[in-house]
Amino acid sequence: MLDDLVCVADFRRAARRRLPTAIFDFVDGAAGHELTMRGNEEAHRHYALRPRLLTDVSSLDPGLDLLGRRLEVPLLLGPSGMQRLVHPEGELAAVRAAARAGAGYVLSVGASRTLEEVADAGRGAVLWFQVYLWESRRWTEDLVRRARDAGYAALCVTVDSKAPGARKYRDLRNGLVAGPRIDLRSSLDAVRRPRWLAGYLLSPPIRAVHLVEDDRLGVSLFRSPAVIQRRMSPAATWDEIGWLRRAWDGPLVVKGVLTPEDAREAFARGADAIICSNHGGRVLDGDPPTLLALPAVAEVAAAAGRTVLVDGGIRTGADVVRAIALGAAACLVARPFWWGLAAGGEAGVHAVLDILRRELVSTMTMLGRPTLGDVDGSAVERMPFPFPSP
Repeated sequence: MLDDLVCVADFRRAARRRLPTAIFDFVDGAAGHELTMRGNEEAHRHYALRPRLLTDVSSLDPGLDLLGRRLEVPLLLGPSGMQRLVHPEGELAAVRAAARAGAGYVLSVGASRTLEEVADAGRGAVLWFQVYLWESRRWTEDLVRRARDAGYAALCVTVDSKAPGARKYRDLRNGLVAGPRIDLRSSLDAVRRPRWLAGYLLSPPIRAVHLVEDDRLGVSLFRSPAVIQRRMSPAATWDEIGWLRRAWDGPLVVKGVLTPEDAREAFARGADAIICSNHGGRVLDGDPPTLLALPAVAEVAAAAGRTVLVDGGIRTGADVVRAIALGAAACLVARPFWWGLAAGGEAGVHAVLDILRRELVSTMTMLGRPTLGDVDGSAVERMPFPFPSP
């Protein structure tokens, strides 16, 4: 079946067929009317590629050194919690696929596997651990210590979600208020997806393992998003980044930056890298598309001698090239690898990464750019009108 899926969009269609509607919409959807989510994808259609002719591309390298670690492709699987919602192995399958592909993996604090389990499964992968800014520093300190002991290469702190985001209309239409759940209506839908239902019923209860507030009581499938939000500190300031910088002795990455002024502040507080991100449109519907925000943010990073990454709307290898041309060192993807995970577990995630790698290599070849360092601003051109939707 996976051999019949030739592009990332095919995996989305396969995931839609495989998953109950409520689960697919929880994964696939975004805040409000999903303007920002759609804008992330559509922004790429405003940039044409500019080939450089008669360039030697006989030896082509799509890899890079990122914060002291080698990636064979400029891709990381972005932080996103409870991956066992779509496949019984969840994060373990995804991290193994990342290791095989030479990509990075950012583990969410809302994961359904422990950070130690994921580190063991992902041996050989570049692993980062993601946290939020919570009211309890003690709880954060414990997670930071565990991540350090388990060998995570970088700490990624998400700063664009200090309170519950705008409501997802898809979830409300499906009757979901506090996160994904299986009720009578969704149970009838799940029966029509027997492969997913078997994995769901035969595996242990799904919970966000790092959000356990009492060792005797796990956090249920429906309560995890609420627990994350309750722990967030609405009073958090940039001082918290300075505190994390002192608590963590490895590379520190700040995720959620969309403006030059916030990029300057992040670097001033000790960030080694920032991620230009709008949370995939899942927090504020109306945030600017990341590809349009990226050039100004990347200019600040370049002046500071620091690194910027980007997520949002990456669906093809050509999209990766556009992002790198506009200043990103690498890209994070989330929904695409979830679609692969739903469609085929580890093999599905690896297939998605392989498609993106092959498209990336093909695009670099045709553009006459043998290394990622050759992919600069001259490789793209902003058009007065966008390409039509595929």
